[in-house]
Amino acid sequence: WVVPQDYGLKREITNFWDLGNEFARRAQRASLATIEELKNESYVLNDISIEKRGIIFVFDNTINRLIPYTEKLLDLYEDEVISIAELTSMLVSVNAVVNSLLVLFISAIVLRALWSTIPRFQPHLVLCQLSLNLPRVLVG
Repeated sequence: WVVPQDYGLKREITNFWDLGNEFARRAQRASLATIEELKNESYVLNDISIEKRGIIFVFDNTINRLIPYTEKLLDLYEDEVISIAELTSMLVSVNAVVNSLLVLFISAIVLRALWSTIPRFQPHLVLCQLSLNLPRVLVG
């Protein structure tokens, strides 16, 4: 970032958090500048007020530094969201396949049990009980 000093602009390397805090502090200070001060076209750092230095800081760092870093940070967030969405999609697909396999496995066990159980039934008794338990409208 670029910090206005008494002797000129000074470049400092810092982290994103400190840059955001410094930007907010100087933006608040820049908001206190008066219209008369803004009409003065002098931008010599030794001759301007702290408020006008805040304006210089905001313009220099917003246009040149803060916006690109914010865009990089938002790109990283977007990449993370996309990877989480892909992971979630894969997990849903795997879950659907596992559940389908379980349903097929249980169905195979039930059908196998039915094929071995049905011949043991007494078909005449079952048919007689079925016909006795049906409503008379269906039978007659």
